Amino acid sequence: MPNVTAMLAEYTPVRRRSLALAIGMSALPFGGIVVGLLGAQILPALGWRTFL
Repeated sequence: MPNVTAMLAEYTPVRRRSLALAIGMSALPFGGIVVGLLGAQILPALGWRTFL
């Protein structure tokens, strides 16, 4: 996560930097929610060995 923050801050133009950082930092928890919900659907149907 610190690497993503540094890369966003480095490569984003100054006037859009705060927006890019806000979106980038919001993407991590959103991705965790999506993966958790997807896993909750896949696990009962296919079993835990699917995730190996």
